[in-house]
Amino acid sequence: MIGELKEKSLHSFLKNFYAPSINQEVKVGPYFADIKNDDEIIEIQTQGFDKLRDKLDYYLKDYKVRLVYPISHIKTLIVSDNDLVKTRKSPKVGSIYDAIKELYKIKSFLGNPNLKLDLVLIDTIEKRVKNNSRKGYLKIENYPKEIYKIIKIERVDDYNIFIDDLGEEFTSLNLASKKVSKRNASILLNILRSIGIIEIIGKNGRAYLYRRKHV
Repeated sequence: MIGELKEKSLHSFLKNFYAPSINQEVKVGPYFADIKNDDEIIEIQTQGFDKLRDKLDYYLKDYKVRLVYPISHIKTLIVSDNDLVKTRKSPKVGSIYDAIKELYKIKSFLGNPNLKLDLVLIDTIEKRVKNNSRKGYLKIENYPKEIYKIIKIERVDDYNIFIDDLGEEFTSLNLASKKVSKRNASILLNILRSIGIIEIIGKNGRAYLYRRKHV
């Protein structure tokens, strides 16, 4: 996942994709916004949503904010082992569910009508080099190749996209069997409950039974 790395080239790529340079790094109160347009602030965050809490608390009082989170969709690995260079595709295909742990860090803001979210699925090239001092390889950086898809969450009800192929009633096991690990399923359901998308209506065996609320 891109969010686990310090992605300077990716961050720059997305800033230029969303706005011309004249609108970048604009001072808003005590903070610098990645992008400031006439009607909204755009923040591009490749890792550590917890670091955004103070900014969001300040911005959302007076501004609309679009939070952009890139996720590696198809990743091509270029691995250098001394004089030998190998290229292969990562078996993992990124999805919106890679954003779950980061969204949990700002779940108290997700129900704010001024906060919009862009989940950017992007094909990347990741360069790695042999770590001669330790076993394994060092990740150098993920470079953007092309944007595959942008999933826009404009209002609270749009978060239903995370459970779009489940029925009206379901358990965390139903979600985990389709999309994510049991742990991430529990985290996601916690987020969706906190923003009013779902509610607990009872139990199915030992598991909580959830129902959509349709905001």
